[in-house]
Formats: sequence, C-alpha cells, structure tokens
Amino acid sequence: MTRHTNPSNTLLRAARRRLEHVRAERERGSVVVELVLVVPIFIVLMLLIVALGRASDASIQVHDAAHAAARAATLATYPGAADGAAEQAASQALSESGTTCRSMNVSADVGNLTPGSMVSVTVSCTVDYQDLSGIDLPGAHTISATSTSVVDRYGSTTTGTTG
Repeated sequence: MTRHTNPSNTLLRAARRRLEHVRAERERGSVVVELVLVVPIFIVLMLLIVALGRASDASIQVHDAAHAAARAATLATYPGAADGAAEQAASQALSESGTTCRSMNVSADVGNLTPGSMVSVTVSCTVDYQDLSGIDLPGAHTISATSTSVVDRYGSTTTGTTG
C-alpha cells in the first residue's frame, strides 16, 4: 500500500512550520528582556524584607535591653545607683546583641527603691537605616521600649547602715 499525500496538506504543514519559525525568531531575546525587568524588582523586594526583619530584631533587642535595665535598677542599693545600673545594663544588652545605636537614652523612674515598689525604665535607641538594610540609605529610626520591674521584697537593699 502506498500512501498518497494531499498537496494542500503538505502546503499547510510547510506554512505552519514557517509560521512557528517566524514566531520563534520574534520572541528570541524576550526572556532576557523579562529578566532585566524582573530581577531588579526582585532584589529590591528581598532587600526590603531583610530590612523589615532587621528592624523587627532591633525592636526586640531594645525591649530586651529595657527589661534588663529595669531588673538591674531594682537590684541597686540606692536610687542614685539605680540610674547608673539601668544605663549600664541597657548598654551592655544592646552591645551583646549587636544592635548599634546612633544615640541611646535611658530614663529610669526608680522612686525610693522600697521593697515591693515599681521601677520603670524607658530605653530609646536611634538606629541608622543603613544598619537595618545593609545598603547605604540615609536617615534613622528611633525605637523606644519601656519595662517595669518590682523591687524585691526580700532583697538585700541597704538603708545606709553597715553590718
């Protein structure tokens, strides 16, 4: 058995192949153009995600520093020492966490440090956007956190007497 081909089918197939070839030629390089347009947007999006994550981490570290400062203030023996202990504890906590503050402010409300009283400490840290994003962005963001701690009822605070 011999198979006869219809000349119109042959022409139709040839035309389809030619059309596919023309389409392929027109679309050649379109992938490169798409990549050139999409990759920079993707990179900026990834940098934004990293910056937001680092900003969240910096906020957590400032809250932790406020907690450490409040606890250190409650352990001080007199109100004057409580302010210094709070500032030192906040500075140490931020330093150990790797958080770099352009400026740091520690404000402690210690009262008279009587057992059972409350001590409140507010830590403010100004962080550069460059430190958060990893790229050279101008500006800064101030993160503040307040923590309250109770002065130990059975602590070893002294009232000026020596034993």
